[in-house]
Parts: sequence; structure tokens; C-alpha cells
Amino acid sequence: MSMSWNGAGHDAFAPLGPDASERPGDREPDRVRPRRRFEPSRLLFGLGLLALAAGVAGRVAGLSPVPLPVLFVALPALLLLTGVVASITHRVRSRRNRPRRPG
Repeated sequence: MSMSWNGAGHDAFAPLGPDASERPGDREPDRVRPRRRFEPSRLLFGLGLLALAAGVAGRVAGLSPVPLPVLFVALPALLLLTGVVASITHRVRSRRNRPRRPG
């Protein structure tokens, strides 16, 4: 079998067979995907990176008076804060899921 340009193992532009509307990656409609757990640390990290990117873009464009040392310290501080939030979230969830002792 030859690999196609996208590595899928088939030609992405060729008809798929008798029912060309069916795609190889489609799910059956009766199967339900499990819900993903909300991660506050990921949300914080994403918002922090967006703010950092806005600060860098503003500095490059000359619109933002953010000092360069603040931008250099912001990423490690964001990583540290994200780790703290992830640790707290893990601790809270592990205590919530722990079986309670009678008594």
C-alpha cells in the first residue's frame, strides 16, 4: 500500500467506494464520545499565552509600552502559576474521589 500525501494510507481525493458519503474517520451516530474533564490550568495557560502574545505584538508594533524585562519574566511566571493551579486541582480531585471511612 502506498502512502498518500497526508499519510492516511489512501488517496484523499478518490471516491471511497459504493457509498462515497461515508468517510473512514466518521463515528457511528449511536456512539457517544466521553466528556473531557475541565482543566483550569490549561485555561489559565492559554489565556496567559494570549496575553503574552498580545504584549509582544504590541511591543513590536510600537503600540504597547510593556518593558522587555516584564515580557521575559512573564513566561516563567505563567508556567509556575499553571503548575501551582494544576497541583491544586489534582489535590482537590483526588480528595474528592477518595472513599470515605465510616465513623
